[in-house]
Amino acid sequence: RNKGANKMASNIWNKDIPVEKSSYLCDDEITYFNLDKFKHDESKLTMIDLFCGAGGFAVGCSWAGFESVLGIDHFEPAMRTWSYNHPNAIGCLGDITKIEPKKIKELLQSKGINKVHLITGGVPCQGFSIAGPDVILKFTPISLAIILAKVVLPRPGGPYKRTWSSCSFLLLAAS
Repeated sequence: RNKGANKMASNIWNKDIPVEKSSYLCDDEITYFNLDKFKHDESKLTMIDLFCGAGGFAVGCSWAGFESVLGIDHFEPAMRTWSYNHPNAIGCLGDITKIEPKKIKELLQSKGINKVHLITGGVPCQGFSIAGPDVILKFTPISLAIILAKVVLPRPGGPYKRTWSSCSFLLLAAS
């Protein structure tokens, strides 16, 4: 996808365009970045970065010994930045509610990732910020918890071990 330099210069920082109406939001299709460059250091713990933005969680977690293997966001400039800064990880540009966890699992397994040690979620901050205009987000704290829980809830026969206490934490943290 290349939407052109003129569009980027005229749209990305235009304060008259609310974030939720930006033409950089990719809600209709799913695009992957870095699939052919993926590399995994087996000595590191793995992480998935949901609502990854430009990658602050991934950078901080890398300092703690984690390797980001996947980032998901629907804001194109942020995902391009994340993918550039994490060239050996898979970037996924699209609406997280339209991405099937099973497909993500299959994609990671095809790349040799059979265990994810950490899932972070940098939830959209516009609805919680006093600095910007009031916006109505399609995500509420509980809907974010449900999205995250779809990824981490235990599934019979699944390769990832999860505990109910970690799921409870997600639901409490989001409420």
